[in-house]
Amino acid sequence: ALVPEEEGPLSEGCFVAPSFMGYAELPSYANWLLDKPRTVFFEFLRDVLKYLQWQGLASPDRPWLLKSPNYNGQELMLRQVFPAVRFVVANRAPLQTLASMCKLVHCFRQAFGKAEVDNALIIEGNYRSMDAHLANRRALLAEEPAERRDVQDIVGALPETLPQVFAHAGMDLSKEASKRMFDWNARNSMHKLGEFKYSLTDAGLEEAVVRERMADYFKHLEMLDAKARIT
Repeated sequence: ALVPEEEGPLSEGCFVAPSFMGYAELPSYANWLLDKPRTVFFEFLRDVLKYLQWQGLASPDRPWLLKSPNYNGQELMLRQVFPAVRFVVANRAPLQTLASMCKLVHCFRQAFGKAEVDNALIIEGNYRSMDAHLANRRALLAEEPAERRDVQDIVGALPETLPQVFAHAGMDLSKEASKRMFDWNARNSMHKLGEFKYSLTDAGLEEAVVRERMADYFKHLEMLDAKARIT
């Protein structure tokens, strides 16, 4: 209740929100959502953020930090609604993310009812969104090569990553703010409240299939690794 929260729940009122699938198995809604443009989602979110600022709950002089894995593949539509957006892309191998997401949805649904999860539907949605993300990267790179920042090992490389992200956003990183973040990170180490375990097998996935279906993204990860070694 006292820490920042992702903005996803703010936008559920528009009913074009993937977060609903975290509450229950909704196959017809999920299939309907796959091909729906999310412009209405971002327009609704923009108006909610404006309303919060109008109420005095946020300063219009400071930028909003929006964070959601559901924005993957939605970059062009997001930029239509937020023209001055700056992207920070957290990259992680699909062999971890796909299995983690299936397990996370299973755990989340237990709080609201039955925990059955159609993993195939979740995985297909991720395949599609990653294909769209890579296509959007190519389009954005041609237009605005400086509006995106890739990060990989955020936790392991926090001292290097924080200044890069702040510089990318055009913000100054003060010593006081940096210290607060490092102190928070030290108090909240990984697995502090227990380890979240998951596997490809539990998700019904085979590594070879994932690598074949997401070959372009694995090539992108290899490129980022090579670039990191050079720099």
